[in-house]
Amino acid sequence: MADRVPPVPSPLAAVDAKALATGVGAPTDDPIVGCTVPKKQKWTLKVKVHSQETYWPKKRVQISIAGIEGTSDGESKGVKMKSADSSTRSFEGQGKKDYDVTASINHWEVIAVKKAHMQDGKTESVTVEIKARPWIAFKVIDEKTKKEVKTITLKTDLPGPGEKDVSAPNGTAQVNDLDDGTGKYEAIEHAEVWIYVNSSTSPDPIE
Repeated sequence: MADRVPPVPSPLAAVDAKALATGVGAPTDDPIVGCTVPKKQKWTLKVKVHSQETYWPKKRVQISIAGIEGTSDGESKGVKMKSADSSTRSFEGQGKKDYDVTASINHWEVIAVKKAHMQDGKTESVTVEIKARPWIAFKVIDEKTKKEVKTITLKTDLPGPGEKDVSAPNGTAQVNDLDDGTGKYEAIEHAEVWIYVNSSTSPDPIE
């Protein structure tokens, strides 16, 4: 019987054999040329502020996101309102995270803190609604002379601060950041008391 002739190795087999024997040309973990490693996606949270009043804050509103369920990360950005709806502020991140979304500005309050549940690749839009906190101003006019009384003191019982003496040397006594409800004041003898409350013609309380 004739001896069998072994098959001729293919070029690839020859390279593999050489690599095993010498270590030259052995496979590596280098990326294959022409292949792109996909980037990890981010999430985007877009937040704007809406005023429930017919006016809006004159100063910058601070928009904040705060991590919940044991996380401590958070971020805040300011926005200047030019209408009842502010422009949008965007927050970005990675990973699955839950946030409380709110806003803050003196003499205004948030209707409700919003929740945002973020994960990679997600884009979510949230609107935080605000309303002006009640405030009241007192001005006293002398009944006889019809002139403004410059130095006044009133005993008041207002929702929020409760019983409080309110006075002002400039003729107008004002109390900011009241709660909703009904208040009372003691009338001044021989004088007429005018009460001015929050209105669209005077949207911001005196600082």
